[in-house]
Amino acid sequence: MTSLVLYAIVDRAPRGTLGKGLSVVRAAGTHVVVERGTAREVTAASVRAYDRVVRRISRACDAVLPFRFGSVVSDRSALASLLEPIADAVERSLALVRGCVQYTIRVHGRAAAIAPSRGKGPGTRFLDARLAAQRVVEIAPVTAAVAPYVRATRVQRHDRPPLLASVYHLVAREDLRRYRAALAKSTALLAKSVRITPTGPWPPYAFAEVP
Repeated sequence: MTSLVLYAIVDRAPRGTLGKGLSVVRAAGTHVVVERGTAREVTAASVRAYDRVVRRISRACDAVLPFRFGSVVSDRSALASLLEPIADAVERSLALVRGCVQYTIRVHGRAAAIAPSRGKGPGTRFLDARLAAQRVVEIAPVTAAVAPYVRATRVQRHDRPPLLASVYHLVAREDLRRYRAALAKSTALLAKSVRITPTGPWPPYAFAEVP
């Protein structure tokens, strides 16, 4: 029995054809790109193939919220049941990512020392530490330089030295050239103990509030 393999929520039906086997269905007031089939085994090849489809969708639509690889539902009714409880979050996310792509920055090196929060209680110290982590102080010059061109940021700290963090930037397509120029120029300002590896543009995977 076939199911619906889910690729992305989009703001409207894409222009032209997306590829063999793909179709657009309506569910919970939005459009979803699907393919009839069964869940794929997780392999490097299958994940790359999935990403190629999502990127093709991203080129055809202004706002795209990719599903996680392997997302499958039995039918349209199950899809509607999945999306209806998060309809408001989906609408907000579509508005956020419209006209944008994602850049991913991997931060490697030695973690910066965080000055202790003197004279503050444990709760305040905890919040200060969380805020410092979200700022990724190790790449402060880069963050400041690209800020005018970044619509939103997501940060994931890692406990796998020398990988310190992954920083995801949501950038409007019309700002890509200026974002890249600011990124390249500011990299020279980083401490010698820190290096970054930027990749992109990608579909906005890190900004998709979908299951």
